[in-house]
Amino acid sequence: VSTQSTGSSGINAEYGLLDGKLNVKCVACEVFVETLQVLVSLNASSNEIVGLITKACIVLKIEDERVCSYITEEFRDEFITVILRLILHPTWLCYAAIGPSCGEPPDIFTFWNVTIPGNKRTPEPLVRPKDGVPTLKVVQLSDVHVDLEYTPGSITKCGEPLCCRDGKGVSEDQAGFWGSLNAPCDIPLRTYKNALEFISKEIQPDLIFWTGDIPAHNVWKQSRADQINHIQITADLISQYFPNIMVYPSLGNHESSPVDSFPPPGITTEHLSNSWLNHFVEKIWSRWLPPESLETIGYAGYYAVQYSERLRIISLNTQYCDNLNFWLYLDNKDLVIC
Repeated sequence: VSTQSTGSSGINAEYGLLDGKLNVKCVACEVFVETLQVLVSLNASSNEIVGLITKACIVLKIEDERVCSYITEEFRDEFITVILRLILHPTWLCYAAIGPSCGEPPDIFTFWNVTIPGNKRTPEPLVRPKDGVPTLKVVQLSDVHVDLEYTPGSITKCGEPLCCRDGKGVSEDQAGFWGSLNAPCDIPLRTYKNALEFISKEIQPDLIFWTGDIPAHNVWKQSRADQINHIQITADLISQYFPNIMVYPSLGNHESSPVDSFPPPGITTEHLSNSWLNHFVEKIWSRWLPPESLETIGYAGYYAVQYSERLRIISLNTQYCDNLNFWLYLDNKDLVIC
């Protein structure tokens, strides 16, 4: 299997151009990045570096001042450890900060070939099962993004990435009791509970795939304790509504703190390592999974189990390949060596 990236039309990141027009925001971002690289080369303090990043976030209007101040602190250790110690083109970092209008991500997957053992098998045509054969009813729970601070009646358009938490909205600008459509808001815990109750009574699945992204989108102000609390509460509710049903979980990019941060297992420094998350979900998931699967969960958040004679379930931690996982810049081949 050979992976290959494709470019986007109309973008000339080398000169900060978008469809032939000067993108002032991107050019300004590149100037900030080049200044940061100079600071690093001069052994500037982490406070000086974070201060400049915060100023860039505010000046470039990536987010408001409050969000910028929190998000730069959130990513302080990872950003300084991974990104600024490498020689990266400024457009790559501006792509991560602003988006594809500032260029394309680094082509980190070029020439990554994966050798699959054994002889190549000829695909067999799919045959529709005969009527009356045993079936499985599967429910997938994904991207629930439960907001434990959701407040009915609060402002739905607050100017930040996540609203429906603070202040008092007026007329159509008020957060609803069950949630708020067409607004940057996540769902309250009561809506998650209601969904589980409906599924347990009306759908009655044979098994559940729980595919991550549990915490809310307040990524600028999340701690490890926050993420653990979200996972614990939502897992306990699944157990409450489905006490006799097997659940097969996997991690989403929002489970980590900071978001998208999945360092390889070889990173063991306490404030950088992700072992806190892997070992916590190892404990939580053990209520559903067999003991032989727990070692790889604690190591890197993945596992394989035999559900039945003809069904094997493999849960991959694909967050190691998240293109916003900065640790890929240190090792773009395989962050987890089995």
